[in-house]
Amino acid sequence: MWTFGRKLAAGFALSWILLLLVGAAAYRGIQSLVETSRWVTHTYAVLDQMAKVTNLIVEAESMQRLYLLTGELHYLESSAGASERAGVCSIWRRLIMERMNSLPSPSIRAPSFGSRAIFFTDFQM
Repeated sequence: MWTFGRKLAAGFALSWILLLLVGAAAYRGIQSLVETSRWVTHTYAVLDQMAKVTNLIVEAESMQRLYLLTGELHYLESSAGASERAGVCSIWRRLIMERMNSLPSPSIRAPSFGSRAIFFTDFQM
């Protein structure tokens, strides 16, 4: 037979169990939110780098057109832009590799050729 003390203890035990379950669910939800927030930030970083690469490609095409129209070599000799292009491309490559290596299925990961992967960003301007 259940006495008042046993009923009271069972009520407290049940409330503690429910509190722990709700706490675990909240913790899991917060962890998921933090991970999602991290990937959103990562996505914006990739988009920013893509915009920079696009701008650099447009600039290189413009310089090539100017060279073809005028024949002046200084349009092709922008060495300052080359180091900037290399830096942007390496950052972009690192961001993409970070995302691809975090994917669960190894069949959709980037192929590794030694210590680096080949991307279409491996171009010379």
